[in-house]
Amino acid sequence: MKTGNATKYAVIIEWGGQSPPSRWYSRLSKLASFHVREGKNVFVEDDREDVDIGILAARATQKGVIAQEGAIICASESLASTIANIAARGLSTKQRDGSQRMVIPKAVLVGPYQPRSVVATPQDDEALARIEIQFGRRGRRPAEMETFTVCCFEERQSYIVKGHTCVNCPACGATNVKITHGAVAGYADPGGNVVEAWMRTRFSSGEYFSPLEGETPAPPMPQVGKDDSTFITNLMISPLFSQVLSIDRSDAFAILDAAYVSRLHLNGERRLRMRIEAATVYLQAGGSPNGLQLGEAESRYDLLDASLLGAPYIAGLLLRKG
Repeated sequence: MKTGNATKYAVIIEWGGQSPPSRWYSRLSKLASFHVREGKNVFVEDDREDVDIGILAARATQKGVIAQEGAIICASESLASTIANIAARGLSTKQRDGSQRMVIPKAVLVGPYQPRSVVATPQDDEALARIEIQFGRRGRRPAEMETFTVCCFEERQSYIVKGHTCVNCPACGATNVKITHGAVAGYADPGGNVVEAWMRTRFSSGEYFSPLEGETPAPPMPQVGKDDSTFITNLMISPLFSQVLSIDRSDAFAILDAAYVSRLHLNGERRLRMRIEAATVYLQAGGSPNGLQLGEAESRYDLLDASLLGAPYIAGLLLRKG
């Protein structure tokens, strides 16, 4: 199996505590020369510290590799689908009394994934430092719990958390978050211009937090930090400003949240990948390439900057705007 960033296909199998029958290993061996361990059809736990990803590379064939018993990585989509179906339909195994018993996994999943080398982004470094500070403490933890406000950049939602520590999103587990001590006040939509309302509800504390529910209209814009100020200044002179004015108000808020998070809290490679995917869906649906900018401009924002919301959704908005 060739390495690199080409799309592969993964089969994830939950055997539910059952031992896969020997026939399962035989099928994998005959079908694609897959082995859990080189020269063996039985999984052997190996906890030596020097056993690493090199073993995967040694076992890999041009067709793929078994990463673990329940995780099979294939180069071919049809091979992955076939292996998934073999598992899902169950395999018989011979009992000690000579009878046959069907072994059927509790769950089988199959789908594409894009492997990449593990390279820490600034967001990863920040998360790792936060985890080390919180979890690396020695001694008895404080008796009293603290209150934290967590802004999850993946969900674009904020949460109030009470606990001794807080390092990630309490809902989805994301580590790309902003955390502050205490509870950030929640405000209602003050009405008026949707971009101004978005700024007042998101930056009421002086820094970005997705709004918590509240009844009091958001206060006027406070002083914000340099990065946020630059984003807001660029937004005012970008096509995105006028593009959201004719969109449903709640959708406009979501689009502005996604554009903000993408520009300030995601790495450039991921932004570009999502941007191109949305543009591709738009063009495939008959959209005009005129004025479509595949690469992002440093100080110019448009609907493609909100591609976190999904390529079909953004493509649909572009098509409606002609």
